[in-house]
Amino acid sequence: MEQGDGFFKLAEELGFGNWKKLKNGKMFEYDMINKAHNFWSK
Repeated sequence: MEQGDGFFKLAEELGFGNWKKLKNGKMFEYDMINKAHNFWSK
């Protein structure tokens, strides 16, 4: 998956770390998708 910069910039504002590092890490994106899915499927 490829999210736009806005996704990562929002994550930075929410305290998850530097948006460029989050974007380059790749696992952050999948981790957040899984956490959101688990939260909303309860």
